[in-house]
Amino acid sequence: MNRQTLVFTAGAVALGLAGTAHGQTATYIPAQPSSAAMAKPAIPELIPPPPQPIPVLRGLSQANGAAEAQEGSSDEQWAMSETLRFGDPQAAKDPASALTWLRLAARHGNRAAMVNLAFLYRQKNDAPAPEADEPDWLQTAADEGWGEAQDDLGRMYAEGDGRPQDLVEALKWFDLAASATDGELLGASSADNGYAVAGVMTPAQIIEAKKRADQWTRTAPSDDQIADQGWTSLRRHYYDQAISLLTPVATAGFARAQFYLGMTYRQRKDPAHSGDAASWFRKAAEQDQPGAEHMMAVLLTAGDGVPQDLPAAVEWDRKAAAHGLSLAEDDLGMMYSQHLGVAEDDAIALDWLSKAAAQGMGRAQYLLGNFYTFGTAVPKDIVEAYKWKTLAVAYTSTGSTYQREAKSDLDWMAKSMTQAQIDQATAEAKAWHPVFEVPR
Repeated sequence: MNRQTLVFTAGAVALGLAGTAHGQTATYIPAQPSSAAMAKPAIPELIPPPPQPIPVLRGLSQANGAAEAQEGSSDEQWAMSETLRFGDPQAAKDPASALTWLRLAARHGNRAAMVNLAFLYRQKNDAPAPEADEPDWLQTAADEGWGEAQDDLGRMYAEGDGRPQDLVEALKWFDLAASATDGELLGASSADNGYAVAGVMTPAQIIEAKKRADQWTRTAPSDDQIADQGWTSLRRHYYDQAISLLTPVATAGFARAQFYLGMTYRQRKDPAHSGDAASWFRKAAEQDQPGAEHMMAVLLTAGDGVPQDLPAAVEWDRKAAAHGLSLAEDDLGMMYSQHLGVAEDDAIALDWLSKAAAQGMGRAQYLLGNFYTFGTAVPKDIVEAYKWKTLAVAYTSTGSTYQREAKSDLDWMAKSMTQAQIDQATAEAKAWHPVFEVPR
């Protein structure tokens, strides 16, 4: 049986098997391979999977994404890992930090991170070692219905790479991957690879593979994954959907779901539920959820749904900042610099502003520039001030007050600087990279 006949026959079988899922009967059975082929299957070359997009973040989007990653979003944690792994003009490569973010994303249920982590562990040269309590990430993602992981498992079982060669398991996982990614490039390559594998299998093996695929049951989503689904719905402004997803796990006490539910009620602005945002934020904050701790500070600062209490706001932000949350560090720097709810202490303000500015918080960069301009808690340094104001333009929202003021300040500062000073400050700003703190 030549290769062309193999692929055709396998295709007919696989198509017939796919039909049985809808109550149809497969009508074509290939000839049984020889005993030599059975002893050592000759697998045709498998089609490589299509490349996956790399979620690289830049500038302000990078700083905002980092803040969401620190608050617990597994999608943003994965994006942070990829940004630090590959680097870009605004982020130097940092493989160690990239691995830390990748592990966080996987532990928080991000299936793409699970697959990437499993791939890293399989590398032959300089592969990181899994931590003692880590599961088999590829199997976990496949069991949860992630097509890319199922396709990877199919390849590994087909080729005996990292798994014992098992054509029945290979065809099962290719079949599941093709179903999970139907209509996508990966789905087509998984189906074609299933055809190729089936071509060197007996009818009994093919039937067993289909039986296993039919009996396969997707693992129920974890609380983290449900929280991420709710967060995605919230970002798309599907508030009712977010509430429906988040309420059961939030009621059961899952802190990140409570935080996202609070965000949902706050953004929904429903008068009938005006106190629900603060209630859910408080429940999550009392479990040390950093995003919720920061949001309690935001509500207490503004008197939004709760009585205004600036000292209490500072304390909640202090707790959030202890987790490394850049948003809380930014707020603390502002509150200390403007003496809101705290005694005057420019040295403490400088410390928090420096930490927040280093994580790409544009307001902190602007205020830090002021400190260097006027010599507040630091010696005057016009070059350092110009650098931070230049960064503030890039890391604040377009058209925002702080961006407009930073641009205006740069104009009048330049009038008192030499060209060499301006060139130095500009070069330092271009070479600067944010350094994001991993949640503690």
